[in-house]
Amino acid sequence: MARAKAAQVPEDLETLSPEATRQLLHELRVHQIELEMQNKELCRTQGELEASRARYFDLYDLAPVGYVTLSEKGLILEANLTAAGLLGVARGALVKQPLTRFILPEDQGIYYRHREQLFETGAPQVCEMRLAKKTALNSGRGWRRLRRRTARVAHRCAVP
Repeated sequence: MARAKAAQVPEDLETLSPEATRQLLHELRVHQIELEMQNKELCRTQGELEASRARYFDLYDLAPVGYVTLSEKGLILEANLTAAGLLGVARGALVKQPLTRFILPEDQGIYYRHREQLFETGAPQVCEMRLAKKTALNSGRGWRRLRRRTARVAHRCAVP
């Protein structure tokens, strides 16, 4: 649309009548004002997004409970700092790892049944299983409670 209007403007501006020149100048000023208004709105929205991101960081990353976000296939997409400490792995190294890697082999069946129920019912599920690795935050192979719910965001499954 803008290109079509630009094509209507004569290439030789000297041939424009004073009225056509005033009209063209008016349209340019209106367009400039519209762009300034859009820019203000974008800046305001960006500020809100940054504030929302900071709140998300506080709620998710700094939570005293371990949180991981899983793909439908059970791969870790995100993990908070507490989850990384519980699992004994740097947070960045958790991404794309299967959660089952951190569960005792004898408890894998519990995990898979729990996962099946979650996807069959869509209702939040709770189960208990043991982690495979002892860490500073995880005092051994004690039982850990796993609460899962599905999230409809980009086919991710959040596991608090």
